[in-house]
Amino acid sequence: MSAIARSSVLALAVVALTAAPAAAQAEAASDHHTVAITISPIHLLGPIVELTGEVAASSKIGVSGLVGVGEIDGISVFEVGAALRGYVVGDFDHGMQLGAEMLYVSVTVDEGDTIEGASGIAGKGSGFAVGPFIGYKITLDVGFTFEAQLGAQYFFATAEVDSGESASADGFAPLLNLNVGWAF
Repeated sequence: MSAIARSSVLALAVVALTAAPAAAQAEAASDHHTVAITISPIHLLGPIVELTGEVAASSKIGVSGLVGVGEIDGISVFEVGAALRGYVVGDFDHGMQLGAEMLYVSVTVDEGDTIEGASGIAGKGSGFAVGPFIGYKITLDVGFTFEAQLGAQYFFATAEVDSGESASADGFAPLLNLNVGWAF
C-alpha cells in the first residue's frame, strides 16, 4: 500500500475514532447504530480503495466523508469528498436517503508510464463534482450495511501535461454509489 493510501486510511480512521465517543453516547440512548464504515466494491475493480465513514448527527441525518486512493494503468488517483444525507423514510439504520455529495479528484501521470499506448507522458489533472442523490441504506442488527445511491452531479475538471498543453471540461454526469460495510 502506498504512503498516500496509508495516510488516507489513517485519516479516515482518525475521523471515525474521533466521532466514536459521541456516537457511543447516542447509541446508549437508542438501539440504533451511529457510525458506518463502508467500501465501494466497484472502485476495487480499478483498483481504487474508496472508504466512506458516516456519522449519525441524529436518527434522520447523516454526515459522511470519503477518501479513495489507487492506480489505474499508470495513473495515480486520489479522491476526497463529503455528503450530507437526510433519511426521509426510515432512519440511519434502514431508510431512504435524500442528500448531496461533493467530490474532489486528483490524478497524476509520471513520465515513463504508459497510457493507452502513449509513453513518456507526464502530467496532472483535478476535478470537482457536486450534486444531489436519492438512495437507500439497509443495516442488519449485527451491523452489516449495504447502501445504494443514484443521482446527478455537475463537474468541472482541468488537466495539464508537462509540455504545457492543458484542457478543461465541465458538464453533468451520473452519480452512482454502491457500498458495503459495517455499522457500529
